[in-house]
Amino acid sequence: MQTILAKILAAGFAASMTIGGQTTPQTLNATITPAVIYSQNGNIVVIPSAERAVNTNLDAWIENLALLESKGRNNIKVLDYNGLHSFGCLQFQISTFAEFGTKYGFFSQNDNIGKLIYDCELQKKIAKLMILENPDNWRRWYTSVVTKGLGLPPIDEKPVLLSLR
Repeated sequence: MQTILAKILAAGFAASMTIGGQTTPQTLNATITPAVIYSQNGNIVVIPSAERAVNTNLDAWIENLALLESKGRNNIKVLDYNGLHSFGCLQFQISTFAEFGTKYGFFSQNDNIGKLIYDCELQKKIAKLMILENPDNWRRWYTSVVTKGLGLPPIDEKPVLLSLR
């Protein structure tokens, strides 16, 4: 386990030092983690520290999305126009939540997805990675983005995919 963690931290440090093929000079502070790392089925997603902030524009966009989708309420279940229910603050449907939540390593198919889907912070993490992986994933919230006028998500973070295999 320590070897895997060391590899992940080393990969995160290397990714934070190289952005778009260019070496970026950085001064490391012992209290600052060089990168945010998310597990992804044997891969990791590293968001270089040079491109991350405590509250990025994408985080703010996701907060506004939650307000439009559910008025920020966690324990909400709505019957959608497609005949399926949407859950929680970002109104995920079970299949989408399960697909991306397992893909990014937040849980497995054996976990109680019916309970986890109401976790607003988890929904926001999944949504953020969905947008970072493929900016066109905004279409899953079409009504809020287009009809209600939220606008397209700002992409101010660029993930780096690394393989542990």
